[in-house]
Amino acid sequence: MQPSCCRRFLAWQVSRGNRLTFGVRQPRSFRFLVMNDDFRPNSQSYREWLDSRSEPPELKIIAVRAIDAFESITHDRETIEEPLNDLYLAASHQRFVVWEVGLPLLAQIAEHSKDARAKILNLAHDRKSENRRRSIQYLSDGFPRKFCIAILAELLMDKSARV
Repeated sequence: MQPSCCRRFLAWQVSRGNRLTFGVRQPRSFRFLVMNDDFRPNSQSYREWLDSRSEPPELKIIAVRAIDAFESITHDRETIEEPLNDLYLAASHQRFVVWEVGLPLLAQIAEHSKDARAKILNLAHDRKSENRRRSIQYLSDGFPRKFCIAILAELLMDKSARV
């Protein structure tokens, strides 16, 4: 189910005229979106994508709360703890529609916030191997080098085949 969801998101972005960069994810052979400077989804594009999908309302509510949390953090950097919890819940959710919204938004904030990087470290220490793998999915050059090296070194020692 994940490959078709991802392809639909990419097709939807291409239909809107966005330039995309593609890569191959190791555990399964399907294409995924790589964040780059040319195309970085914003909260409005995620809202439109969610509206275009027919998903259960309870999943959309969690994803929309994550989008709202992202917007509140980007507009008001003073109160960050509660919105970060909403983003973390979305990023660690088991359903694709929710974590595909929460995780990239959390990663965008984590490039500049130690608290958000701590949430990504929490994902790297999660007991679920899928969450540990996801913790490095959106690492980019915007993250501090020491953080990237530490999290990658730790996950290289992981015994799970999924990570």
